[in-house]
Amino acid sequence: MVAKQRMYRTIYEDMKKYIIQGAWPKGSQVPPEHVLMAKYHVSRVTTSHALKLLTDEGLITRHPGTGSFVAGAAPESSEKSIALADPVSIPAVGFVLPSLDQSFGPPMLSPLESTLQEQGLTLALACSHGSQEQEEEAISRLWALGVKGIIVLPVNGQFYNREILRLHLAQFPLVLVDKSLPGVAVPCVSTDNRLAAAELTRHLLELGHKKIVFYSPDPFQTSTLRDRFLGYQDALEAYHIAEVSLFQPIQGSSKAEAVQRVTEYLQDHPDVTGVFAADDELADHWVAALQALGKQLGKDVSLVTFDAYLTDNTPTLTTMVQDQARIIQEAFKILASQWDDTSESITSVSVPATLSVGGSTGTNRNEY
Repeated sequence: MVAKQRMYRTIYEDMKKYIIQGAWPKGSQVPPEHVLMAKYHVSRVTTSHALKLLTDEGLITRHPGTGSFVAGAAPESSEKSIALADPVSIPAVGFVLPSLDQSFGPPMLSPLESTLQEQGLTLALACSHGSQEQEEEAISRLWALGVKGIIVLPVNGQFYNREILRLHLAQFPLVLVDKSLPGVAVPCVSTDNRLAAAELTRHLLELGHKKIVFYSPDPFQTSTLRDRFLGYQDALEAYHIAEVSLFQPIQGSSKAEAVQRVTEYLQDHPDVTGVFAADDELADHWVAALQALGKQLGKDVSLVTFDAYLTDNTPTLTTMVQDQARIIQEAFKILASQWDDTSESITSVSVPATLSVGGSTGTNRNEY
């Protein structure tokens, strides 16, 4: 009797925590009794007792034949809200990334899958296709599936989706890769972007380039872009160069439109001899623009970026190579540590990157 009483209190307290913390919004369906019975290994008498306590406190409402719901607005349908219920855990880890055809992210799949296999786990993969809305839906689906934890490589944007915040509040095992969440201590593993960006910029400065433009969307919309921009500034400051040049592509423009805009920029700024493109896709805009103008990459203009070692450019680009295998392995270590309530809390890990010098950088001929 004591053990049974302890279990119904455990179920009651767990569910109450999710409701109070907002992990289960008003009107969302709570786990049905058969799910609770399977998760806690108890009888229906025990789960019914826990649900009765929640009902008596006005935290949930019970609807025979439909289910139990968090008190508040009535749900449109149980099918829509079931994704918010706490599912039975399955031996899998979710991984959400923006795309399968980018240089950063997909190379993590093989080392992650190998690590999971060693632990007797499987990989549940979801793509957000660069959309915050689809990212939110992907996280919700994985949680409803019952994965033991989720690793997220967030899309670019100023705001993080509600699902990341909801899972964090619910203390669900969660780790971010590449981009941290300002103001919220969600564990994050990323390259030391500020240090890496400073090294890239310093490489251009050592080659005699003084007019270096930083090409990026709003650098303060994500922690990754912010740190790369700050690293660029750090290097300029160390060389006593006061002028900081930021050139931004127009959001939503096509590659052809972006290349045309870069072409016009080069024509209007003939003094620019060095370019820091925030990522390899942005670097392609400059490669195409220089070709259109008949200029030589590495001679007329030097270009540096991140992760371009996986792109097909001639000459090869000078790039910072991020250790993606180590990043994802560190992310899994932190995720696994969250399964142990006694483990020490880890908020972030920085992984060093390696400079790979290619043919896209050379001496500033105007200086000699």
